[in-house]
Amino acid sequence: MTEVPRLADSVRTIEVNSAAHQVAAQIFGLIRDGVLKAGDSLPSEAELATAFGVGRSTIREAKGALLARGFLVSRGKRGTFVASPTAESLDVEMLAHLLSDEAIHDIYEARQIVEVGAARLAAARARPEDLHALDRIIGSMERALPDDETFWPLTVEFHRQLVRASHNRTLISLSQVISRLVMVHQMPVYRSIVDKGEALSEHRGLVEVLRVGDPEQAGTAMAHHLDQSDQRRTGAPEPSGEAPAQADASGPDPTDARGPEPVA
Repeated sequence: MTEVPRLADSVRTIEVNSAAHQVAAQIFGLIRDGVLKAGDSLPSEAELATAFGVGRSTIREAKGALLARGFLVSRGKRGTFVASPTAESLDVEMLAHLLSDEAIHDIYEARQIVEVGAARLAAARARPEDLHALDRIIGSMERALPDDETFWPLTVEFHRQLVRASHNRTLISLSQVISRLVMVHQMPVYRSIVDKGEALSEHRGLVEVLRVGDPEQAGTAMAHHLDQSDQRRTGAPEPSGEAPAQADASGPDPTDARGPEPVA
C-alpha cells in the first residue's frame, strides 16, 4: 500500500478553484509516472484529503472522475486500487488534459472535426442496416423520454452509431474515446439545460438528412447541431444567418437534424 508521506512528497497544495479537477490530474500524473502502480491501494479519503489540503468531498469527486475513466477500480470494503492499463484507458490518457476546466469546449472542438467529417462520409456510405440501427435508437429515445437516466446515454450511442456508418475505422476509434469523455464531462451539463423532446427531434432530423445522401448537407447539419449545443451551454445567442438547407422540398429542416446529442 502506498504510504501518505511518499504521496505527500509528490503532490502540490491545491488551489480553491477546480480542486477536484486538480486532484484528479495529480493522481493521474502519479499513475502515469509510475509513482502509483497497477494494483496499488489508494490511501483513504481522509489521508488523501490531508495530503492534498482539500475536503473529503473533493477527494470523492476526483476519485469518481478517475473511476469513470478506468484509471482506478473500486473493490468495495477493500478500498480503491489503481487499475491495470487497458486499451481504453490508454486512449483516454492521450486526452488527459481534458480533466481541466476547458474540457467541454475542447470536446466540442474535437467533435466538430470528427463528427462533421463522419456525417459527410455516412451520407455517402451508410448502408440500409446502418440507417435501421439509427432508427432503432431513435425509437428507444422516444420510449425513454420520461427517464433521464435512460434517455441521455442513448444520445451518445446515437452519435457512435452515426460515426460507425462512416465505415472509417480511425474515426470510429476516435469517436469511442470522445464518447467516454462526453459521458463524463458534457452529459451532466446538457441533461440539465436541454429539452429532451427537442433533442429527440434533432436526432430524428439528422437521420432524414443522411437518407438524402448529400455529404455536404449532412456535414452542415451536424456542424449546425454541435454549434447550437455549445451555445446552449454558454448561453450565447444563436448565430444569425441562413439555416442549413432542407433535406428536400417537403422534408424536415436540417436545423432539426443538427446531428447528435445535446450532450454535445
